[in-house]
Amino acid sequence: KSTPGAFGEAVKQTDIFSLQPCDSGSSLLMAGGRCTNLRIPGLDLLRQYATGNIYLLVTDYDCPFEEAVNFITINKECSKILCRKCLGGMGITPVPPSYCLSNLVWRDDFHFYAIINEKYRYDFTIRRRYFPYLLPQLKIRCRGWINGDSSRRGKFPE
Repeated sequence: KSTPGAFGEAVKQTDIFSLQPCDSGSSLLMAGGRCTNLRIPGLDLLRQYATGNIYLLVTDYDCPFEEAVNFITINKECSKILCRKCLGGMGITPVPPSYCLSNLVWRDDFHFYAIINEKYRYDFTIRRRYFPYLLPQLKIRCRGWINGDSSRRGKFPE
């Protein structure tokens, strides 16, 4: 399946990657069965996409105490993490907020959105020009409830 993608090429869903869980909630990234020596956050690989010159990986922890979804871009050589954005984290309350990916939809070459818990929408932009830490490659914006309830815009999952 192919949709418009980053940097003028089509975004293609791929299945070349897998994760080999390590300690402390991270995993070694495997590409085509070979280890890449990249350690990425997360234990489960939910989605993976190939674009012009990057891969986008979506992972989570599959753990009741760490309800989080990671969005990670890596270079095509699989040698460097370019950017990482995380929704959620360790629960600090008796009932931690849940961040479970329901859907991911590409809008065009540089934009996609993620639906969390079937009710929250987060818009992402892949920047062509970026500078680590100051202007990250992935820009994220919470759009609030997907049913258009603007009174809850910017609120986080409960």
